[in-house]
Parts: sequence; C-alpha cells; structure tokens
Amino acid sequence: MSSTTSPSSGVRRNPWLKLVRIPAVFTVIAQVAAAFLLMSGTVEPVARLVTILFSAVALYWGGMILNDVFDVEEDRRERPTRPLPAGEISVRSASLVGWSLLAVGVALAAAAGFVNGNGVASTSCPAIVGLATAVCIWLYNGPLKTTLIAPLAMGLCRAFCFLLGASPLVNINGAAMFDVVNWFPGHVIAAAVGMGIYVMGITTISRSETLGGHAAEMISGVVTIVLGAVCVALSPRFAPAETEWLVSPGNQFPILVGLVVCSVVFRGVRVILRPEPAAIQNLIRVGLMTLIPLAAAVAMLSAGPRVGLAIFALVIPAIAAAARFRVT
Repeated sequence: MSSTTSPSSGVRRNPWLKLVRIPAVFTVIAQVAAAFLLMSGTVEPVARLVTILFSAVALYWGGMILNDVFDVEEDRRERPTRPLPAGEISVRSASLVGWSLLAVGVALAAAAGFVNGNGVASTSCPAIVGLATAVCIWLYNGPLKTTLIAPLAMGLCRAFCFLLGASPLVNINGAAMFDVVNWFPGHVIAAAVGMGIYVMGITTISRSETLGGHAAEMISGVVTIVLGAVCVALSPRFAPAETEWLVSPGNQFPILVGLVVCSVVFRGVRVILRPEPAAIQNLIRVGLMTLIPLAAAVAMLSAGPRVGLAIFALVIPAIAAAARFRVT
C-alpha cells in the first residue's frame, strides 16, 4: 500500500523503517495500552504491560514486513520505490526477519502471562491470543489477501491486537480455560470488535488507493468505519453492572468518540464524491492515525483523563514519523 507522503533521502537511508511503516506502530501501542488500562484501570502490573507492548510491536512489524514479501510482484509493477522491489532489502532477508518477528511476538505474548504480576495470577491467555493474532496476520498477508474477505481478516488482526492488550489480566486457569466466551468482559470484547470493524472499513477503502475506486466501494468502506466507531462508543453498555467509570459512558464517551472520528467521516464523504488516489490515500492516513485518539478515549473510561492524554500524546511521534515515512 502507498500513501501521499513522498519518500525523502532519510527514508532511502532507512529501508527497514520504511518497510515496517514506522508511523503506524504508534497506533498499535495505543490500542494495546488502552485495552490493558480498560481492564486494570492502572498501568500495574507494569512488567506485563511492557512485555505485551513489545509483543504487539513485534507482531505488527512482522506482519508489515511479510505484507511486502507477499506483495513483492505487485509492488514491482505499482510501487517500485518500496524497499523490496527497489533492491534495498532482499526478499529472503525480509522473509526471514518477518517470520522471526512473528515468532518473537508470540513468545513475548506467552511470557507476558507469567512475568511478575504483583498478585495477578499467571495466565496462558496472552499466548493463545498472540498465536491467534499471528495466524490472522498470515491469513491476511497470504491466502486471503486477494479475496473479498481480506478486509475482514485485517479487522480480525486489529481486534485480536486489542484483546492482546487485555490478555495478561485474564485468568483462564482451571475450568475457565474452556469457557472461551467469558474470557473477556463484554465491554472489552465490544471495544475490540469496534476497533476491528473500523479497520475493516479502512482496509476496504485501501484496496483502491493506488488506481482509484468506485463510489459504491467507498460508501461501503465509510459506512463500515462509522459502524466500527458506533460499536466502540456503545461498548460500555456491555460492561458488568458493578463497573466503575471515570468518564461518563452514557453521554461523554459517545460524544468524545464522535468528535474523534468526525474528520475521518468528512474525508470519507470526499472520497465518495471523488474516489481518486490522492483523496483515498489521505483518508487512509488520517483514519489510521485516528486510532490513537480513539484508543485514548477508551483508556479514559477506566483510567481517567490524565492517562488518556498520555496515550493521545502518541500522535506527536506518529505525526513526526509520518512526515518522513509512508504510513501505509
């Protein structure tokens, strides 16, 4: 996938950073941290939070690298400046690093359930969710990439990524191991589904970013984005009755989510009217970057405004990186 950001000489000197699409990694960090905070309300246990963040980054980078490995022939035709078709990195090296990062990501996820939990029980939940995430990454990049359900596969990647952030706090030992439906609280699952649907919409639109698309395809993508945002906005309604909120889930939170995504919807209307590559690429870039404030809003629910603002601050390095490297 490409974007409107032009490669600079700095990008050419850093082909690996270009390959992993460094600006977008901050969206993953934001989502994983938000899910952890939604479950715990604090950054404790810190060791598990840090470990699962490293796991998510490794999985994401592995997926981004393998995306280019699987798409190398298409990139040679349509995006010859990407690191692999340009010869800056060999396909063999990229494949080795990509698969290795997926393996490291799963291993770190497994470790996140057993590092010092400060009283939180050890759990194998992160290992299972991490493996599911890796499988979805492979399915999207490989057998499903050219199919109609590819956007669904990418949405599942992001949904599992969100659940990965909550997984170190989920105790599935004993009989709970077989009660998969109740591993996560309802509001955590709803938020993960919303994030997945949101990204599914972006992915639907991104399939036309190089050559332009059709209004019907753009409408489908924008509607899906809105549905994802609505699901996130309504996610607190699925929480247990005793859940305590630091931001009102009935009015403040839905309004906040609406304000966050309004710029994406505005750009969505523009691509529906004029589905040209430049407008589509701009929508994709803004849509992905908006995942950071969307995650910040989710974190505010349980952890409060200060922590939410800390996550929101990730837009600063993300935007700085996007000035030099392509987002998609």
